[in-house]
Amino acid sequence: MHGTQTPVAEATPSGHGDDVRTVSHRPDGRTLASGSVDGLAGHRDAVRSVAYSPDGRTLAGAGEERTVRLTGVADLRRPEPPAVLEGHDSAVFSVAFAPAGHPLAAAGRGRTSIRLWDVTDLRHPAPLAVLAGHTDVVGPVAVSPDGRTLAGASDDRTVRVWNVLRPAHPGLLSTLTGHLTAVSSVAYRPDGAVPASGGFDTTVRPAGTEEARVIAGACAHTGPRITRAQWTAHLPYVVYSPPCGGSEQRPWRCPVDQAGWGRRAIASGRTPFTGSEGRPRWRVPRFPPLPPVPGFP
Repeated sequence: MHGTQTPVAEATPSGHGDDVRTVSHRPDGRTLASGSVDGLAGHRDAVRSVAYSPDGRTLAGAGEERTVRLTGVADLRRPEPPAVLEGHDSAVFSVAFAPAGHPLAAAGRGRTSIRLWDVTDLRHPAPLAVLAGHTDVVGPVAVSPDGRTLAGASDDRTVRVWNVLRPAHPGLLSTLTGHLTAVSSVAYRPDGAVPASGGFDTTVRPAGTEEARVIAGACAHTGPRITRAQWTAHLPYVVYSPPCGGSEQRPWRCPVDQAGWGRRAIASGRTPFTGSEGRPRWRVPRFPPLPPVPGFP
């Protein structure tokens, strides 16, 4: 597809006898690995994910037989026998290397849905930690470009983000919600700031912590706005300031002086006004009756 506006297949590699589930380019771009339902060297069942290490010397393959197999591929003509990572209690669906080459994250289902492995020595890989918290299958995992965090996307409709700077002692940073169905993909921005996720609910959700963006996202899914008449009917003593639209003014708040009159007024249901001498006095507003709420007595 080089130099063309319309992508054109350059080649169609053959050899698989069943569905191809995953592909991964070697970092030098010269070699492509693929995994299929018909397996991969050493796997006895379908291969769900393959990934090259950043230096291109190791190929990891995740299989439905509950293992991850690491193959030395520094010399593609003489691949080294694989090291087998065991410990998952169900199928392994994805693998991902940290940018430095270790740790390796492997995800699947069950009580050990995400495991971290020390693969510094390919001949003696060692378990580091289990990332617990998801309540359903974990499909894809992604490590941030700076290697500080890891995100896992799950059928429990969440993305969980862990601090893996100390991979033997990871810590949960946040749980990202919002998808209405299983989350099927997750990837970090190149600057490593936040992950984006895609789900079977046909949405893509870039994660963010900016307050304005979060509020705007919530307001986009709300019902009809509260009118000024509705607001006044129930909150006649508060400046009109409905969520998700309307006045930008902040709701009026009762002043509290040193004697605590404001707190006592709120507790007694009274609201303040200022007398001619400048000291607060109290009056009891007359509120219209609230309409009945369906489903409540």
